[in-house]
Amino acid sequence: NEQPMWDQGRSEPVDDYRAKSKKAWTVVLSIIMVLALAVGGLFFYNWMQAEAARNALVTVPSLTGLSQAEAESTLTKLELIPKPEDVFDDKVKSGSVVSSNPVAQAQVVKGTTVTVMVSKGPESLEIPTSLAGATEVTARETLKEMGFTIGSVTRKNDPTIPAGSLVGTEPTLGSQVKSGSKIDLILSTGLVVVPQLLNMTEPEATAILADPKFGLKILVQEEVHTVAEPGTIIRQDPESGSTSPQSGT
Repeated sequence: NEQPMWDQGRSEPVDDYRAKSKKAWTVVLSIIMVLALAVGGLFFYNWMQAEAARNALVTVPSLTGLSQAEAESTLTKLELIPKPEDVFDDKVKSGSVVSSNPVAQAQVVKGTTVTVMVSKGPESLEIPTSLAGATEVTARETLKEMGFTIGSVTRKNDPTIPAGSLVGTEPTLGSQVKSGSKIDLILSTGLVVVPQLLNMTEPEATAILADPKFGLKILVQEEVHTVAEPGTIIRQDPESGSTSPQSGT
């Protein structure tokens, strides 16, 4: 069939338009695909970078000797999670780090929990002998700082230690005791039990009273007595078994 004369010459422009239109859409689709691939690639790259950073290995630092606060701060800066745990240690002072788990120089991923062993001091401690004669307040504070707890308080006569000051402890001063143990305090009454002096001579009584166990003085008053041997003690005041202030007469 022959095309009418008035349509002749019109097919080429239409075909050209369709071809150009198809070509334009192809270009647009290609650009969209390229952009999509670029965005996807960028996203994948960023995701890979994030995963690599998240799984990056970190070296556990040496924490021994640091305070608990310093150790926790050091680990947090490395994106590690500190977990403190108290332990006894005879060498590392209380409050300082003994070791860690994982150990120093170990390679771990970020976000790993690191157990930090913090010293509570020695498990066994010596009750200081230097506390003898200390005030009750000083004795309490010292023992508490060492990790002991205070138990009962009793009083005992003593010839030299002032009233209210420490005569001793139970367990005794100088003994090795487990940290956290209860320590009973023994305080001075400031009094001395008077010994038996009847029928002694003055020199004998003087020597006994001067003994450090008593630390007392003697005041002699002579009295006529028809039965007692001259020079012997027939009466004493205070009586034996009663109490007298320290350095009393």
